Amino acid sequence: MYSWYLVRRTAMVNNNDTVTDCFVLGEREDLLRVLATLDVHPGLTEECLLQVYREGRAASSVDLLATVDADAADDDFEPRFPDLDGVTIPALDGPVLPPGHPVLVDGEPLHYGCTTFYL
Repeated sequence: MYSWYLVRRTAMVNNNDTVTDCFVLGEREDLLRVLATLDVHPGLTEECLLQVYREGRAASSVDLLATVDADAADDDFEPRFPDLDGVTIPALDGPVLPPGHPVLVDGEPLHYGCTTFYL
């Protein structure tokens, strides 16, 4: 079984429609790149979690929405990013998920990279 990182962000996009972005990553550097550009706006984001899977099982999670200062920006729609100070991102153990290999998360097949669901 493989180990990987999953970032799942669900946000309102218009008229109460939502979009869920799921990032499946096997490298810490890729994860940090995604987190550096991930807009986690407290007024629009319903959920944003970082989950660590080890050998195919959820091992730990971090609520990234809780790391965002809701009062830090002057503009209500200015992008806000997770503050990783004080957040420990665990290393992956064992073989990491190779690019292109699918995984099942909550019964949904996801591939390495970003998968987006619109509801």
